[in-house]
Amino acid sequence: MRKKFLSVILFFTVISLNFSGCGNTKQSADNSDEQIVLKFGHVAALTEPYHLGLVKMAELVEEGTDGRYRIEIYPSAQLGGERDLVEGVKLGSVDGCLTACAPISNFSPSIAAIELPGLINDYDQADRVFMGEIGQEICDTISQDAKVKALGIWEDGFTCIATSKKQVNSLEDLKGLKIRTMESQIHQMAIKSMGADPVPMAWGEAYTAVQQGALDGLVNGLVPIYAQKVGEICKYIAVTNHIYSPAVLIMNQDIWEQMSEEDKKVFEFAAKEANLTERKLNRENEEEARKKLAEEGVSVVDIDKEEVQKAVFGVEDELFKDKESKELIDKIRNS
Repeated sequence: MRKKFLSVILFFTVISLNFSGCGNTKQSADNSDEQIVLKFGHVAALTEPYHLGLVKMAELVEEGTDGRYRIEIYPSAQLGGERDLVEGVKLGSVDGCLTACAPISNFSPSIAAIELPGLINDYDQADRVFMGEIGQEICDTISQDAKVKALGIWEDGFTCIATSKKQVNSLEDLKGLKIRTMESQIHQMAIKSMGADPVPMAWGEAYTAVQQGALDGLVNGLVPIYAQKVGEICKYIAVTNHIYSPAVLIMNQDIWEQMSEEDKKVFEFAAKEANLTERKLNRENEEEARKKLAEEGVSVVDIDKEEVQKAVFGVEDELFKDKESKELIDKIRNS
């Protein structure tokens, strides 16, 4: 009887210990001596500016919080595609992510306007807009609409079109080609207005689709095209620069609200410094990517800017009729 009684006591002791260890690992760092580990994801390769920028941020966060917070970075869509990442951040299954604008605009529709073709003409303008007051206003809008914490507008860069079957020397050559775009109305309409047939698809699926002949090409920047070895299947690149694609850094709202004001300032500072690092690397890597692609036998051709602008001119009137989008477009144009 005594042995049975001791067994029962032991059973409930083990259960109690198990439950005591199952607390929320995202508890406030002010209330615990334990280091809080945050999972941040993105879809780029380890060598790309996305990843290297987040590495910089992680270093600054750990240093600035005296090790109370540590950011673990999961590249190459290890935590899912960009739509999955954004939804994961909202739900709390992912703590943060760096993503293209398109998936965020599903939850904050007016910010889709920042990818209007021809709105951003060069990197100097991009910095004035997205590193200044307008960028902060965009972050505030995203935070309010999407119920996340937007920590900055980073950079994906200017778009180009990689094709597998023929060189595109002018927009006339795009006719009849099936081209992968982001899962975004504005990206689809831009490609359609230039004469190709847009096929919305997650970036992680595009390489195989082109390789198997289901697509004739894809849209992205020179940096990811080189880093993810698109030149192995697409020997022709048309530099259209038809859209400047920003990226958005977001965090889970609940985690943010649990932080002390001091730690919030550390994260904001780290995000801004890392943003500068990512932008610098993106521009340096863009020049290097073009050279490396040419060395690998990939033909890179610049398409006439006026021809592109004329083709995509009607996208604004077609997609952005609401007051919020129009006001945002005007602010950026007048910046």
